Order: sequence, then C-alpha cells, then structure tokens
Amino acid sequence: MVVISRASYEHVEGISRVCSEGCLDTYQGIRSEENIMRNNKIFYNHDRIHRELKETVGWDGYIVALADEEVVGWGDWRRYDRS
Repeated sequence: MVVISRASYEHVEGISRVCSEGCLDTYQGIRSEENIMRNNKIFYNHDRIHRELKETVGWDGYIVALADEEVVGWGDWRRYDRS
C-alpha cells in the first residue's frame, strides 16, 4: 500500500534519489550525461531538499509517496495567488 504524507528530514535521501533517477530516465539520450548529472547536483542535493522541507511564502514543502516506508514518489505544495 502507498501512503501519502508530508515529507520530513528522514525522507531527504529518498526524495533526492527519486528526483535524480527520474531526471536521468527522462533526459537520457536527449541531454548529455554530464548535463543531467550537473543539474541533479544543483537541484536534488540533500542540503537544498533539507532546506525546502520548511514552509515559506508561496511554498508549503514536499509531500512523499511511501511504499513500505521507502520514498517512491514526491510532490510539492505550492501556493498560487489566484486573485
């Protein structure tokens, strides 16, 4: 069974892994491996994800999909001004 919950610090490594693997699967053969790996280091590093777990103006953090307590997916809770 998959459980959806707000991400916490224990999920940082799993979020990074899912994002990095997804990017590699998506762009392999379209972008160079060097480009993919560079972007993964910039966007999916543990420090950045760790900082983004906290809510800020316009950002409510991450949610995760867990199967047997392993991160198998993620999403974010962005706030959009619809006025």
